[in-house]
Amino acid sequence: MNAWLALLLLAAGLAVGFGTGYLVPKPASLAAPSGTTPQSPFVSTSAEAGSSASPGEPASPAVVKSAGSPDFASILADPDREHRLRGLLGYVDSLSTDQFPAALKQAQEGNADGTGEAMELIAERWASQDPQGALAAASQSPQQIRYQLLSAVFQTLATKDPDSAFAQALALPSQQDRLSALSAMTSRLARTDPARVLALAQTLPPSLKPFAISQAYAGWASKDLAAATQSALQMVPGPSRNNAIQSIASTLANKDPDSLKDWVAQLPPGPAQMSGQQMIVNILSQNNPQAAAEYLATLNSPANFGNYNQVAAQWAQTDPKAAMDWAQKLPSGQSRMFALSTIVSQWAQRDPKAALDAVQAMPPSQARSNALQNVLGGLVQNDPQAAQNLAASLPPGQDRNNVFSNLAGQMAQTDPKAALDLIDKNLTGQGHDNAVQNIAAQWMQSDPQAAIAYGQAMPAGEGRTSFLRTALVNWFQTDTHAAIDYLKQMPDDPSKSQVLQNVAYSWAQNDPASAADYASSLPPGNARNQMIGAVAVQMGQQDPQKALAWAGQLAEGDAKTNAFINIFNQWANTDPASAAQYVATMPDGSAKLNALGSVANNWAQNDPAAAAQWVASLPDSDQKGNALANVARAWAQNDPTKASSWLAQLPAGAPRDRAVTAFSETILNDDPEDALKWAESIGTPAQRDGFTQNLLIRWMQNDPASASSYVQASTTLTDDQKARLLKLAH
Repeated sequence: MNAWLALLLLAAGLAVGFGTGYLVPKPASLAAPSGTTPQSPFVSTSAEAGSSASPGEPASPAVVKSAGSPDFASILADPDREHRLRGLLGYVDSLSTDQFPAALKQAQEGNADGTGEAMELIAERWASQDPQGALAAASQSPQQIRYQLLSAVFQTLATKDPDSAFAQALALPSQQDRLSALSAMTSRLARTDPARVLALAQTLPPSLKPFAISQAYAGWASKDLAAATQSALQMVPGPSRNNAIQSIASTLANKDPDSLKDWVAQLPPGPAQMSGQQMIVNILSQNNPQAAAEYLATLNSPANFGNYNQVAAQWAQTDPKAAMDWAQKLPSGQSRMFALSTIVSQWAQRDPKAALDAVQAMPPSQARSNALQNVLGGLVQNDPQAAQNLAASLPPGQDRNNVFSNLAGQMAQTDPKAALDLIDKNLTGQGHDNAVQNIAAQWMQSDPQAAIAYGQAMPAGEGRTSFLRTALVNWFQTDTHAAIDYLKQMPDDPSKSQVLQNVAYSWAQNDPASAADYASSLPPGNARNQMIGAVAVQMGQQDPQKALAWAGQLAEGDAKTNAFINIFNQWANTDPASAAQYVATMPDGSAKLNALGSVANNWAQNDPAAAAQWVASLPDSDQKGNALANVARAWAQNDPTKASSWLAQLPAGAPRDRAVTAFSETILNDDPEDALKWAESIGTPAQRDGFTQNLLIRWMQNDPASASSYVQASTTLTDDQKARLLKLAH
């Protein structure tokens, strides 16, 4: 149920008392008594209250009585509702305008059965005699009284001057007050003139319009269901139409639930009908879950799995076995899976053994596995030893792994060593490693020093490496400097290298200078390369020129090359123009070639036209050809049409041919004929023929029929070339 519908149900319920008319006599006049001066409504003067309060202090509210009438408190406490109402009506009729504030507060402070009725009667009578005075008092009142007064005032105003009432409602200071006023007006006015309410709703701000429209249709439906339905169905499909239909459905659900089925059935398929079906399911499942299940089975359109979940939740409270039998007969899919999960979860809370027996009797399936985990998850929380005994009896597999992992996670909160011992004795392989990592992460939150010491004492091997790797990754998140200090003094062994590769980026992100110094001290290898790459990325984001100066001091090799590439990648993402200017100052060589490629590729990802313009300004060279190829490749991925137009304007030559090659390779899978057309425009005959045939071979591998047709119709391929290519198709 959406927010508008929930609000509508609330407002409709609150409006019932005002709309029935049997509680309160019709107001005789809207005119306020002459000479009335608004004052703080819940502080009476000492003279009025008979109070002994000192001057300047708030006086206690007067206990209002009518001469010759029973005490107000006695009226409120009368257990006979009919007699109580007669007494309240007589009491309210006896009140003068200046007595309404104290009477309303006295009613609000009472605890008797008649408190709500009294507040309603007093507020409506006050609004009928002095609407503006009641409205002024509402602004100074506690929330409960404010709502009563706003509702009474705006229902009264709506019957006399709707336009003025709407204007006053919109002028209220808070959104909640505006909604309360609109609810009162629309619920009253929609019963007599729904078209007027809908017209006024169109003049409201967007934040209030949907609410007013929903209220209008709710009120209209209570008076003329057929007319309201016809009007709603004629609306343009969309949220407003759906809200209108849902408002009618909720009104009908409160008024005549039995007729709701027929009404929903005649709605056109779509969101509105599905909402109506959900209302029916909610109503039926609360009283008769089996009837709700039977209703779901009659629906022609697929129902939202939430409907099945609602039935499952209600049925499991009264008869979980019957609910389980029903859920298992549902077709495979989300509805069945969620229904079973809900039933088992609720059943396991009350009788875990019975729930477990029922789940174990299910045939093997994903639904059984999910249900078993629900039962065992609750058992882990409530009876860990029973869960452990049960898990030990399960065959090896995911279910067994999950139970022991959950048990270990629970134990790790108080005794991580015992949790690890449990895992070592009962799990192997990936399940064991995953559980160890989870325990390590938990242990690092509570006692990192003890966790690290434990990991260091473990025997050498993948288990030790995995534990330390997880522990240190978590340590970097909670105490970076302590983790760095530990890494620096960690013995050099294979586990250290693997740990470094996992924490390199965290280290460089938190302390790039320290990470850079440490990376330079490492011996050649994967750990050093990983650290250098991570530092290059982080420094490239913060200060690319400083990062380049640092990378320039590194020893020649892959680590230095990759560092330059990483730095230029970061720089080109944030400021490609500055990165391009820097590249132009670099001496020719592999470093400049790599930098050109990085800048061209990253710039082209975000602004291919600007990147292309920059590359075009470079002198003809292999470097320019590589840069053009990077632009063509990136542009073809994002917008091949514009990339094609750009290629057509490039002057002939080797740089252009490199760009055409990259473009054709990129679009081959999506448009092989266009790729071949461009390949045939390559200037060098030997390069053109070889590249074209390579493209055809790849096309033959992906789509032999289409490629064969193209080859047979080609006017540029020789007969021998055609024969060789067609042979590949067979």
